[in-house]
Amino acid sequence: MEFCSKKRKFAPDNFIGQQRKIILMRSLTQEEITLLSTNGCKVDDWSSIRVVDPFDAARVENVKFYGTVVLGSNAGTIEVVEGFEKPCGVRNTTLRNVVVGNDSLIEDTTLVANTIEEGDDLVIPVLNEAGDGNVMLYPGMSSQVVAMQMRYANDAQWVNAFRKLVKQSDNYCANCSFIGHHTCVVGAGKIINSHVGNYCYVGENVILEGCYVSESTTITNGFTAEHSIFLANTYMANGEACAAYCGPFSASHHKSSLLIGVDVSFYNAGSATNFSNHAYKMGPLHYGTLQRGTKTASGSHILLPAQVGPYSMCMGKIQSHPDTRQMPFSYLIASGEDTFLIPARGLLTVGLFRDVEKWPKRDKRPADDRPSHISHQWLSPYTVQAVQQGKADLETLLQGHPDSDTYRYHGCRIRRHSLLTGIKIYDLALRLVGNPEQKEEWTDLGGMLLPKREELQLVDDIKSGKLPSLNAVVARLDGLFEQYNQPTPFVPEVVKEWHDFIRMDAQKEYDLGDVDKEVLDAFLAKL
Repeated sequence: MEFCSKKRKFAPDNFIGQQRKIILMRSLTQEEITLLSTNGCKVDDWSSIRVVDPFDAARVENVKFYGTVVLGSNAGTIEVVEGFEKPCGVRNTTLRNVVVGNDSLIEDTTLVANTIEEGDDLVIPVLNEAGDGNVMLYPGMSSQVVAMQMRYANDAQWVNAFRKLVKQSDNYCANCSFIGHHTCVVGAGKIINSHVGNYCYVGENVILEGCYVSESTTITNGFTAEHSIFLANTYMANGEACAAYCGPFSASHHKSSLLIGVDVSFYNAGSATNFSNHAYKMGPLHYGTLQRGTKTASGSHILLPAQVGPYSMCMGKIQSHPDTRQMPFSYLIASGEDTFLIPARGLLTVGLFRDVEKWPKRDKRPADDRPSHISHQWLSPYTVQAVQQGKADLETLLQGHPDSDTYRYHGCRIRRHSLLTGIKIYDLALRLVGNPEQKEEWTDLGGMLLPKREELQLVDDIKSGKLPSLNAVVARLDGLFEQYNQPTPFVPEVVKEWHDFIRMDAQKEYDLGDVDKEVLDAFLAKL
């Protein structure tokens, strides 16, 4: 059996490693084969195993090998919990058609395997659980590439052109799974037809089937996932996911949380968060987007489809299929069958201030190994355009019904007081950045903010063949990030006004009585 399809055969003597360096492989020596056998390892054909120097066969114990397997250098150690390092290697597991990166550990894990048939590609359905596969998986894939695959899945010309570039790239292999460099897989259950990237941790009783995990992401404590994406500093524990796109800095810590058919990033799931993608009519085909920075409160239940604007908070059983993409920084609170929208309220909270400050500090990826580009600007041209439209929409509602007590807005109800306050807060946000004239539409492409025209040009250049390789696509993305990842200047006088509201919110929480004065003072000192 070939390690990859006949169309793209896995290079027999090397593979592309960290920072795209060529890593030379070799066959096992007779001495190593003897030691592996003594250590309880079993395989039908020892020539199907390749290794990377420096390799220590003593660090491979009780492993059953099937198909073709590559074992990276294992001379180092790796931290399995804070303050405790263990020797790298592979122990007490079964591997089938797997590449293990350098300085990694796989231990006490039931099975890591790839079962894709020769000639097939590893393509999974993300968002639409019942749909055709829309994301082709391959190691080293960035969040931008994943986002494009989801966004342009219905453009057959683009899909064919992009997948051709992937298949022509170095190291593409559909019927092998990759465990990245400096990655720890300890106590996991099954990892089937999945790629786990560099500096990741997959822990106790985790099950992954048809998933992509990358860039310092942690999946642990019995989390189970199918056909899902977990990118760049994401943390998942206890719950489950299906057909979910969990973009950079997504977090779900709690049991009974289900992320299904949803696109999130910079996201925090409260306990028992649930999404419903099945109306019990045409199947589990609905999906939705919670744009960057959105949170769901404990017990939240969102019936899809739904579109929630950036940096929002959702609470309760939201079943009205809201679309608040033009109402950033808002609260969506369910009450019976209604969803009440409180526009802009989150802009004045401690929570927003803490979130936008903490994310850059929590980027655990090495500076020289960051395939995904992440823009941390929170009041950027991307969100400013939504603020401008949201303020205009609120003013239009008020002008149309100046005496109304409540207003209808895309599946939501807005109380008059909330509408008037929202206009004022959005005005504050615009003054904070100098009331800019927004000349063009911006987009969030997998965590990277850029003008929409640049994204469309990238898509066209892939379709036309102007970008002749996957490396050329990566280089274009690198250039766009460097060009547009610029800080948004704030007006100092308005910053003071904004900070006054943040202080009031912090004081309000302190007045609840269970916050230490030292905690309050430490936070206020940051303003």
